[in-house]
Amino acid sequence: MAYVIDYRNGSMGHTILAHALVACEVIDIDIDAIFSHLSDAHAISQFNTSQLQSIHALEETARLNCNDTVILHIVANYWDDVLRTIMSYNKWYKNFPNPDNLEIFNYHCPANMLPLEFLTLAYYDSDFSNKLPATQPEFLPLGAYLNYEIEPLKSCVKKYLGWSWNEYKSKIFHNLVLEKNLTYIAEQQRLQTWVAHTCQNITQVGKLDFWQKAIVICMACIEKNLHPSMLHWNDFVFLSESNQTLIESIEKVQAQQKIDNYTLDVYN
Repeated sequence: MAYVIDYRNGSMGHTILAHALVACEVIDIDIDAIFSHLSDAHAISQFNTSQLQSIHALEETARLNCNDTVILHIVANYWDDVLRTIMSYNKWYKNFPNPDNLEIFNYHCPANMLPLEFLTLAYYDSDFSNKLPATQPEFLPLGAYLNYEIEPLKSCVKKYLGWSWNEYKSKIFHNLVLEKNLTYIAEQQRLQTWVAHTCQNITQVGKLDFWQKAIVICMACIEKNLHPSMLHWNDFVFLSESNQTLIESIEKVQAQQKIDNYTLDVYN
């Protein structure tokens, strides 16, 4: 029988498992040895002989034995899911979407659609657009974990395994997690800046990769309560050197919405 931490690709399931094992003094090793050069903690499997496991339980149910108990879900919505996606590309796929390799990521772009529009819509239909916070006690949001809001983790290992929590070792481990994953966190924050500036009509100049452009367009649309299909995909080239054309397209959509809403009001 195993007690399972359920996680999705890129949401630090192995890292959070390692955190519990170190903080509860179930293992006593050099914590640097847990992390790879990509900052994943997959190596924890070599040291873990306890009943606590981390598994893609919801995505790979065949791996979940009928006697196993899922005690914690690592969840990632909204900007947390953007960070999860960034880490998944870096740590798991070791590759990034571009117009020529979308199939690697289980994306299948129709021939009559621009690849950038397609990927933007795919992101929009994911948990990027889910702003609802996870409030259940057995759920640990990825962003909360990175902010050291880890009570769900502490309580589940105490409840199900009877382990005691060493706060000193916990904080040392968590500080190392932040250090190891700084590049990915910084990338998320960079994309957040692009989106914030776009929504505030502030010109942002710079280069973005194909998949980064899709994230910025998607998240800007979410912030503006627009569906990405409403943008002027055939009239503008988005984010080639700045966000100006994206700002202009959003403004045109919003202006048309005002006209449409006024017309409805008049006829109603």
